[in-house]
Amino acid sequence: MGTQLWVALDVPTLGDATRIAELLEGSVDAFKVGLQLFVSAGPAAVRMLKKKGFDVFLDLKYHDIPNTVSNAVRSATRLRVDYIDVHLSGGTDMVKAAVEAAKTEAVKIGLRRAPKILGISVLTSLDDKALEETLASRLSASELVVHLAKVARSCRVSGIVTSIHEVSMIRECCSGDLFIVTPGIRATADAERHDQRRVGTAADAARLGVSAIVVGRSILRAEDPVEAATRFRAELRGATP
Repeated sequence: MGTQLWVALDVPTLGDATRIAELLEGSVDAFKVGLQLFVSAGPAAVRMLKKKGFDVFLDLKYHDIPNTVSNAVRSATRLRVDYIDVHLSGGTDMVKAAVEAAKTEAVKIGLRRAPKILGISVLTSLDDKALEETLASRLSASELVVHLAKVARSCRVSGIVTSIHEVSMIRECCSGDLFIVTPGIRATADAERHDQRRVGTAADAARLGVSAIVVGRSILRAEDPVEAATRFRAELRGATP
């Protein structure tokens, strides 16, 4: 199937999201609804995208006690989203509760398939120095990601969100069909990193067999977003092993 292109709708209003979704129709595989848009527009943003036939990744990064996360996942499932993410650092009980909630709620409301639960490993804005300073972690970012990938596998999540730098290690330690999503993707290796530290290119992701890349500013802020999305897709196709 190749690596999918997901676009992050990190915009302030429902009107902005609708305009971009309509502009990029046919150019992307899915849209990500994150904190900025969901706080602004709420479930209406998801409903708009689903009405137009798009796959939706609800990126709210759940991290709370198991009961709270379970109830949040049930609510998200009722919105018919396709992907939901939770922080693996929330613990196995929380992650397992999320997986079970998605399955049981999907059955309850008659969905053909439950949303895929994606486990967040280490944010791409963090590097070894930041982990040591904020979490007093003696593990490097890569070591922590590999550890959390094993947690993800044991909790039977569908996939993991990680930087491109850990993809090979995850494939090695977690054989099988783990769906890998990589944010922090730039148009070129020397492109501006903004607030992200562990980044890579679309071609790198495709060569490593990443399942989906998430691109935001490189498309949203382009002079021609459609052309930018088309270029990313071409790079993915050209580098797919």
